[in-house]
Amino acid sequence: MSRIKSPPPSFQTVVNDANNSQAAAGSSADIFSQPATEEADRATSLIGMNELHRQTLAANVPTQRYGRMYASLDHKGVVAPGLGAGPDAHLVAKGVTVLETLLGLTSDLNESFVLWSSTWDEQTSLGPIEKAAWQATHAMLSDLRHADSPVELRERSRILTERSAYRVSYPRSAEDRALCRAFVGESLRWELLGMYCSRIGLYFGYQESATPSSGAGGNANREPKSMLRQAFFACTECASLCASLGQVNDLTIFHLCTAISLATWCFGDDSYHAWQLIGDVSSVVYSLKFNKPSVIGEGVPLYLSELRKRALGQIHEHDKLTATFVGRPPRLTRRYCTMQMPFDLANEVIEGSTECLEMAVAMLGEDGWDKSRLIMPATRQRVLMILCPLREEVLELSLGSSVADWVPRAQ
Repeated sequence: MSRIKSPPPSFQTVVNDANNSQAAAGSSADIFSQPATEEADRATSLIGMNELHRQTLAANVPTQRYGRMYASLDHKGVVAPGLGAGPDAHLVAKGVTVLETLLGLTSDLNESFVLWSSTWDEQTSLGPIEKAAWQATHAMLSDLRHADSPVELRERSRILTERSAYRVSYPRSAEDRALCRAFVGESLRWELLGMYCSRIGLYFGYQESATPSSGAGGNANREPKSMLRQAFFACTECASLCASLGQVNDLTIFHLCTAISLATWCFGDDSYHAWQLIGDVSSVVYSLKFNKPSVIGEGVPLYLSELRKRALGQIHEHDKLTATFVGRPPRLTRRYCTMQMPFDLANEVIEGSTECLEMAVAMLGEDGWDKSRLIMPATRQRVLMILCPLREEVLELSLGSSVADWVPRAQ
């Protein structure tokens, strides 16, 4: 099969379309900044310790660049709000390593990957945001490969790190590839590259299952299993870069969701890697206050609210599954986390106009199921979410403290 020398026309169209939209992003009514980060800031501040005193200290904190909005504590005492960490030489160098790894992993990809990736978009409930991450990152890697310059590689790492220190901006609607246009070019972030690493890794995982090893005579570094692990560590390095910048947002959750799937492929469902990542994403869920359904749809478009619910459904599924395999308590329990099922909608509807999305929701049954009974990614997820409380009760009986009424409860 022929190698991919340049992005397909649709990628180039997305890049061209983004030039004008980025120029007007600051004043456009179709773009809004992610407000959820404020919840994480408040949760880890003095304000979070006492909700009765929500007094924001005066500080010159820009609205777009991420920075603490509330007073906090460190070893010296009370700290006033201020800007978070920006790109430094160490972070930029780590980013260059990730980009070099990705360029190496994608150097031999052929048309089979494009076909597999298109099919994957239709099968995963986070397809709309994963597709945006793939298209935007693929276009950027094609530009880097064409430039073939260490200077350009370092500059791209600096831009990615700088952008990842800013609050996330989303389009008001996901129609007409708006999600991809929102993140293409200089708006690309490390969270999206992490999602791309996950997709590359999953592809190599499927290749490993379908293709026998070439044995000692082949290049061990180009074996699917080796490339699968390289993709995983690049994925987690993207998460580390974002953590160094102090950012948590929706993209953090989407990124870690895909990383957990990759970890189970790479190391197994009972691996410490998967267990640790579930702990990480659970902390983000609580930090953003997404354990409360009222927060999930607060002040955001319907498509983003649905993507949040789909991601939380995946996290609950992974949480209960991994807890079962490792014989340890789940992180997200019904005592503190209320699940809200996503609507039974196709990915194409989520990517459509707001009017079409609202119309599709209105046509669903009262319980949120699609009346035509088509099997879609959201359908499978809803079924698994229904089983999560039962699986949690089983885990509580088998792993929890000894209770006198365990027999009646089991019955």
